[in-house]
Amino acid sequence: FKDILRIDHMWILPNLTKLSLNFNKIEVIEHIEMLTELKELNLSFNLIEKIENLDTLINLETLSLYSNKIKKIENLESLEKLEILSIGKNLINSIQGVDRFRFMNSLRVLNLEGNPIAQNPDFPLSQYVITLLPNLHYYEYTFIKSEMREKAQIRFSRELREIEYLQEKEIQARELQAREESEARRLASSFVDHLDGNQLFDSFWRDDADGRVLMLVGQQAQELAEEYEKDVFELTQEIYKLGLKRFVERDEEIRDFMDNLLDGQKELQSSGQKEIEDFLLYKATIFDEARITLRLLEQNVMHGDDEDSLENIKLSDTMHKLNVNFEDSLNDMWLVLMSQELHLHETIEESTTNFHRKISDMMSKFLEASQSFFVQLRE
Repeated sequence: FKDILRIDHMWILPNLTKLSLNFNKIEVIEHIEMLTELKELNLSFNLIEKIENLDTLINLETLSLYSNKIKKIENLESLEKLEILSIGKNLINSIQGVDRFRFMNSLRVLNLEGNPIAQNPDFPLSQYVITLLPNLHYYEYTFIKSEMREKAQIRFSRELREIEYLQEKEIQARELQAREESEARRLASSFVDHLDGNQLFDSFWRDDADGRVLMLVGQQAQELAEEYEKDVFELTQEIYKLGLKRFVERDEEIRDFMDNLLDGQKELQSSGQKEIEDFLLYKATIFDEARITLRLLEQNVMHGDDEDSLENIKLSDTMHKLNVNFEDSLNDMWLVLMSQELHLHETIEESTTNFHRKISDMMSKFLEASQSFFVQLRE
C-alpha cells in the first residue's frame, strides 16, 4: 500500500529470499534478474500486464501474480523449482500456455480462478488443468482427489493424448538440439568446428565469381573441381581427426591438473584441520589446569594467605608457565599452518607453470600439423 510505480534498486539485495510488493501500482516486472536467491515473490494486486523477466529466478518456489491485468500465460517454464503459482483474477482468456506447466515438474499448487477462461460454462477449466498436470496437488486451493482426476481425464482424454504427443516431440527436439550444441562446443574447443564435412570447400566457392565462370568451361573443369573437392575433404578430415585427438589429450591434461589441484587443497585442509583439532585439545587441557591453579590462588587469598607465600608463588609460577606454553603452542600452530599454505602456493605455482607449458606445446604441435595440411591444400 505504498503506491509504488516500478521495481528498482534491487541490485543492493542480491541475497534476498522473499519479496512482497503487493497492493501497489506496478505495471512491469523488471529489475529483479539479479535476485537469484529469491524463493517467494508476491506481486499480487498491481497493474502488471505481462509475465516477463523471471528467467533468472531459478530458486523461486512461490509466485503470486493474483489480481493484475495479465492476458497471457507465458515465460514461466524456466522456473523449475516453482511449487505454488497464483495468477487468478487476471485477464487471461485463452488456455494457450497451460500445457507449458507440464514442463514445471515441481508445480504442486495452481490458481487460475477469476480469469475469463475460468468462467466459460462449456469448458470446465479445472478438469482441463487437472488432466494436463498429473503432478498438481491443489487447484484453486482445493485438494485434487483421485476420482476428480479420473473424471477429468475421461473428459479431456483426446486433448491429453495430443498434448503428450506434441510434448514428446518437443522433448526429442530439445535433446537433439542439446546434443548438437554440445557437439558444436566440443568441435569449437577442438578448433575444428566446420571441418567435419565439406564446409571448407563450399566456402571456397561461395563468393568466387571466377570459379563459377571456370565451371562453364565444360566437363574437364567439373572433373577437376570434383577431384579437388575430394582432396580438400580428405585433408580436412585429417585436420578434423587430429583436432579431436589433441582435444582429448588436452582435456585429460586439464582434468589431471584440476584433480591434482583439488587433491592438494583437500590434503592441506585435512592437515590444517588436524593441527587445529590438536591445538583445541591442548587448549582445553591447559585451560583446565589454569582454572584449577587460579581457583587455588583465589582460595588461598580468601583464607588470608599472603600473596608472597611460598605456595602462592609456586601457583603464580605455574600460571605463568601455562600462559607461556599456551602462547608457544599457538605460535607453533600458526607457523605450521602458514608453512603448509606457503608450500601449497608454491606447488600450485609450479604446477600451473608446467601445465601452461604442456598446453602451449600441445597447441604449437597442433598448429604446426594443421599448417602442413593447409600447405597441401594450397598445392
